[in-house]
Amino acid sequence: MDVINSQELFLLSQIKEQNEKLLKQNEELLKINRQFLPISELPFSQEEKEYLFSRGAKVLGDLLAPNFFNAAEAKQWQSIIKRLREWGYSPIISGDMKIEEMDFEVRTKNALIRSKVIYLLDLVSMKEQEVKKIHNLGAKSFAEIHTKLQLLGYDW
Repeated sequence: MDVINSQELFLLSQIKEQNEKLLKQNEELLKINRQFLPISELPFSQEEKEYLFSRGAKVLGDLLAPNFFNAAEAKQWQSIIKRLREWGYSPIISGDMKIEEMDFEVRTKNALIRSKVIYLLDLVSMKEQEVKKIHNLGAKSFAEIHTKLQLLGYDW
């Protein structure tokens, strides 16, 4: 039976660490390369593909661009977003999107804006309890906010 000395053990640990780094780099490269997959080769329905082409999307990476989906489209195209997430991608919904540009009910928008919540980033950086404490924001408005944030991929 061979006995491994401390120097050999150290070298084996270094090799293992190096292999793990290479595997991680390869995974990242594969993820980057998949971004160049043509939309036509992705398993979307014909209706979804036509919509994506009409918006100028040619490759998977286009779907990950900031503001490709706005809040209204996220609801309409939830299946596309869901599949993107299943493939390990998340569309980037820009945090600098203004609350007033989002499709919240008027009462919800007004309560948020009066509380100095101007941008989506302001909202998602708040804790759930902080949002619930906003003046004139009732259970219905909170539920609306929670649902829309989930559609956009944010959650508390």
